Amino acid sequence: METPETTPRRSRWPWLDAIPNPVVAIALALSLVQVGMAAAPAGVVRRIWRLVEVSPARINHAAEASEWMGLVRPYLGHMFFHINLLHYVVNLAAIIVAGTLIYREMQSKTAPGKSDPAAAFIAFFLLCGMAGAFAFVALNPKTYMPMIGASGAAAGLFGALVLIAARRDWPALPLAGAAKTVFVIVAISAALLIINFVLYAFFNFALDFLQSKKIMLSQIPGWRRQLNIWLGGASAWQAHAGGYLFGLIAFPLFERMARASR
Repeated sequence: METPETTPRRSRWPWLDAIPNPVVAIALALSLVQVGMAAAPAGVVRRIWRLVEVSPARINHAAEASEWMGLVRPYLGHMFFHINLLHYVVNLAAIIVAGTLIYREMQSKTAPGKSDPAAAFIAFFLLCGMAGAFAFVALNPKTYMPMIGASGAAAGLFGALVLIAARRDWPALPLAGAAKTVFVIVAISAALLIINFVLYAFFNFALDFLQSKKIMLSQIPGWRRQLNIWLGGASAWQAHAGGYLFGLIAFPLFERMARASR
């Protein structure tokens, strides 16, 4: 007896179904931490940030004293916390978009059931964030100014995307081989640098304008404090650069890890 064919039920959010599980897991971890920190008292938030923020001078003191938890905790923990809502939303969007493309690239080159692209992707993400933190510490060794957030890890994902794009065929370019790859990497990196600079300048201008006395919002009590909570915070370009370069250079290694047999 034949059974009637059933039509697969369509999802209400097909774009959500397209996001790979490892990317969803990272996004969920960031979101749960953000919600928890938003609900926690200010004193608790400050104490937690103190434990996970990347403060170069404190990290160097911990290294000199062989306090390994003082090294491991900030290098790993800082990327799951964000200074404000805008910081969280921008990094989350970047991780979802770039992470989905990178994971699909890893997955397309693996043998089903014989490799583990999820583990390779998560390791790549974490090490990109740690590379960004290392660059921030190396370029600011004496400062106590802290850095927090997944920007370095997100920048590493974009570094991998640039490498993937550079390896594609570009018939319009009068170059071949390594020269073509280097040219594409330099061109896209320069474009990303300009975009980052323009966005950073725009947000700084917008924050200064909203805090100025030229608009009525400045008359609202506590308005400047709320703006800093939601939009404020300086950009740690050193972490962006460190994560980006690590992702650009190290991605082939993690591709090979994704193809390796279990």
